[in-house]
Amino acid sequence: MRTIKLFPKKNAIIALVIILALTGLKTRGQDNQWSIDKIPFDSLTVSDIKATGNFQTGALELRIEFVSNYAQLAKVHFSLGGFEGLGITDCAGRKYKINTNDDLVGTSGINEGFKKIDKVVFGDKKFEYFTYVEQEISQAKSKTLVVAINKFDKNCKEIKQFHIRTLLSLAYIPKGDGLYAINNIKIDWKSR
Repeated sequence: MRTIKLFPKKNAIIALVIILALTGLKTRGQDNQWSIDKIPFDSLTVSDIKATGNFQTGALELRIEFVSNYAQLAKVHFSLGGFEGLGITDCAGRKYKINTNDDLVGTSGINEGFKKIDKVVFGDKKFEYFTYVEQEISQAKSKTLVVAINKFDKNCKEIKQFHIRTLLSLAYIPKGDGLYAINNIKIDWKSR
């Protein structure tokens, strides 16, 4: 009886690597500074993730670069509404979100249990009133998302989790929405 090899050894290893990549293997940043838990769009990638803290004031700034590898113009819309849209969890489990106006009918106490995210900027667009920021990104170009918190726990050495809900359109045609989730982002605390 003759055996048939479906995959030579070299191809089997390549196939295994591809299968692991497609089944949600987590990606680690340089020097294990962070790990990506979820990427909903394979050609809208994240890179150059940095969290910097001011040890004197407790201010924290998180910077994440989003790179488009789509051939068409990508319109990236980040939903900032509620903790489900944009949220940060610190090392002690405290949750941060953009505060919602609690003066409206039915919104009393909506911010209880959450700390405040003070600023969100994506490229040249700044969150002001509407609960989103969006940018258009051309192929092989990038835009940086900046999230700032004025008072963060200086004892935390890392952000346990960051997540943001993202809606993607290509050439102005909606393609879907999904959640980016990045874990264990190391914080570089500086004395100034």
